[in-house]
Amino acid sequence: MFYGCKALTSLDLCNFDTSRVWNMVDMFYECNALTSLDLSSFVTSSTTFVEGIFKDSPSLSMLKLGKDFGNVVEKHGLTNEGGWVNSNDPSTIASGTGEFAEIVNSGTNTYIRNGGTIITEPPMMGDVNGDRSANIADAVLLQKWLLNKPDSDLPEWTAADIYEDGKLNVYDLVLLKQMITE
Repeated sequence: MFYGCKALTSLDLCNFDTSRVWNMVDMFYECNALTSLDLSSFVTSSTTFVEGIFKDSPSLSMLKLGKDFGNVVEKHGLTNEGGWVNSNDPSTIASGTGEFAEIVNSGTNTYIRNGGTIITEPPMMGDVNGDRSANIADAVLLQKWLLNKPDSDLPEWTAADIYEDGKLNVYDLVLLKQMITE
């Protein structure tokens, strides 16, 4: 479909209905300038032919897959140079060690070429537990962390630095409680 679109830099595929597509051979073949793909809406359960779907797309460094995409397999031709990591676990290579990536995908995940820049939203101020809202649960977690209680890891510690001094202390807890009650 996009075979040989060498200058193509971006695509919006969020409304693609691929539930009846049976052939995706070379879909993004030689898309040399394409750096990211959001295929989270793709359903590949009916797809029989997928050879080379990502082949010769050397700039591709971000791939978002949905729960209905399935796995990335060797015949897809996704270059594995440097490996691919799940953005939720950037310390672990998720793509195997072969020339082409093999990624076991379950759920909706964003994969980044290892060594690439992971672009994420900055944490929301006060959202200490990373649930995208600042509430009493964040204040409780910060208080437990300040008291050195077991199982009080802070997934978004920078969001807890409300005083913005690069340290976490009681001042941040007081400001967080004020922020929540306002």
